Amino acid sequence: MSNNPPPPPPPASAPSTTITTSTTQRSSLVELKCDLASNNNNPNLIQLTFNTSGECTWATQYPEIQKACYLRRICQFAPPKELRVQNVTPILQTGPTCGLTALSIFFEGSPSVKTFLDMARARGYTNNGEMFSARQLNDLLAQGLENNRHLCEYKTVSHTVIDEGWLDDSSTRKQLRNGSIFYYVFARHGKTKNLALWSLRDLAHSNANLFEFCQPISHADEVFVLPEGGIAGSNGLRSQFIMIEHYRARDEIVF
Repeated sequence: MSNNPPPPPPPASAPSTTITTSTTQRSSLVELKCDLASNNNNPNLIQLTFNTSGECTWATQYPEIQKACYLRRICQFAPPKELRVQNVTPILQTGPTCGLTALSIFFEGSPSVKTFLDMARARGYTNNGEMFSARQLNDLLAQGLENNRHLCEYKTVSHTVIDEGWLDDSSTRKQLRNGSIFYYVFARHGKTKNLALWSLRDLAHSNANLFEFCQPISHADEVFVLPEGGIAGSNGLRSQFIMIEHYRARDEIVF
């Protein structure tokens, strides 16, 4: 029999912490998922994003903005001249409902995507959730505003195009041409809950590239509704967008 004292009892289990590195090869951005409940039974994980390189530290208070800017290498060591984000809650789309999901995100989930889908089907705009007409999408937006006017104090529809506004003064046009000034857009869409960041120029070029519709392989046997003239026509999507002025989300971030 040994005279050695018995081993000490094992320490009490601590809240678990899992660290996963971003999939971007060049990235030193780290996502920290903290399960604050013992035994890992808490479904509500708190996810924090932080940056070990010292880049984009001006946005530390807003992890989503910091991550989006870091991954795009935008404003790495100094904040932008101006930043304004209408921080809405993301909604993941089901099926080809990106436009309808965007509308529901704008209304913060009410009306729901299904409500907009039913409205679009009743008007003959869609079969499966596809929306290939900016005009028809704007009709649904206007109807949503009309039905929820009591919730939409700041949400008024405008048909102003971007080259008629403050971006179109002679000084700004010159700066845009010579690359001394840049505009970027924070955006959410139905494919991911992550906050995206694109240059305004890239968005415009992408939108101008919508010439034709290709039947998705995953929906090979379904019929899609195309507007008169197709998606590149005047009633389609190409080089068209909906601008909403004076919109203010419940959570507005301003630098």
